[in-house]
Amino acid sequence: MSVSRDWMYNRTEGGYIRLEFVAGVKEFIKFAMQHCTTSLNEAKIRCPCRKCRNDKYYDVDTVELHLVRGGFVPDYYCWTAHGEEEILSDEDDEGDDPMDEYPTSYGGSASPHIFMIVRTTTVQPHHHSILIYMPRPLRVSR
Repeated sequence: MSVSRDWMYNRTEGGYIRLEFVAGVKEFIKFAMQHCTTSLNEAKIRCPCRKCRNDKYYDVDTVELHLVRGGFVPDYYCWTAHGEEEILSDEDDEGDDPMDEYPTSYGGSASPHIFMIVRTTTVQPHHHSILIYMPRPLRVSR
C-alpha cells in the first residue's frame, strides 16, 4: 500500500483527538461514500469502529462519531469492506517459504499458482472432488 494509514491507530495525544486523525476519518468517509454499494437514498456505509467491526451500516455522521469516539477496528489498513482491493505483497516473505524446496511440478515457488483438491459430497454426490485455484502457494505449518 503506497499511502500510510498509521493515523488510523494514532487517534489521541495528551487526551485530545489528533487533527490528523479527524482529517483521516473524513478522507475515509469520502472514500467509503465513493465506493458505497447501498442505495443513494439511504447513504449508509459499514461502520469500521471497534464496536461495530464492519458488521453494521450507519449514516456517515454516525460512522464518523463512532470512529472519533472509539477508533478503528484493529488492523484495518486496507479498506476491503469499503471497496478497496487488497494488494498482496511478498516483500516480507523472502526466504521463509517452505514451498521453495519443492519442485515446480508439486507447486514450488517457481510455479505461479497451485491447485487444491477438495473432497465434497454435499452438492453433487457424483462429483468426487472440486479443483480450486489458489493464487498463492499454500503455507505449510511446521
